[in-house]
Amino acid sequence: MKNKIIKFLLLFLSFSIHALPFNSNLNQKEKETLLNGEILIKNIKNSKNISLESENHAVSLLINTIKDLNPNYLAEIIQVRDIKNNENLMTEMRSALENISDYVGIPYISSGGGLYELYSKADIISHEKISDTVTMYKVEFFMEPFGTIFAIITIEQTEDYIFYKMINTSKLKFKGITAVNPEKMANCVILFKENDKWILYGTGGITSVRVPFFETKIEGSFMNRIRTFCKFIFNKI
Repeated sequence: MKNKIIKFLLLFLSFSIHALPFNSNLNQKEKETLLNGEILIKNIKNSKNISLESENHAVSLLINTIKDLNPNYLAEIIQVRDIKNNENLMTEMRSALENISDYVGIPYISSGGGLYELYSKADIISHEKISDTVTMYKVEFFMEPFGTIFAIITIEQTEDYIFYKMINTSKLKFKGITAVNPEKMANCVILFKENDKWILYGTGGITSVRVPFFETKIEGSFMNRIRTFCKFIFNKI
């Protein structure tokens, strides 16, 4: 009887894992981590290593954004939740993403180990409803050590998904040297249903200018920022 129960549990776990919308870029252990409701964070380098595989349109929007960016640094952050007892998650996600002023003061650990604010300023310059499903925000951030940066945030919401995208529209400079040119930094977050699960997925990357002596520091700073922001959103809902 005990062996039968173990076999049933292994079969059930295997079925559950394969029912998730992820490809072979995630190994068995990582998929089991997601089934346990934990947040999974990976450095994945480029768009070929994105773990998502779904027909949901939000996935196409996200993958196309990252392909267009063609980053040299890329990370993904994933969580899976049951739909049961989380029926209002889409409303909560929209609120967390849209309350841009709440981005100020998010604790962030730099690549050197120091504790800073992810953004010390996050002001909406303007916002515009582009269509029935898309709203666009022009935003001014202050982000140490890069100073003031400008970005465009678009949020698209349908019955099937939420898709969030932030793209920088100004240069990011480090010690007076351009580290990232306009439209070369992207951060995306999506939420959609797959079977009886919510899929929370965030990714972000940069196409960075190669800066001698500062490259490792810049990579660490941006990767930590992307991970910090996505974890903040996931933990807020």
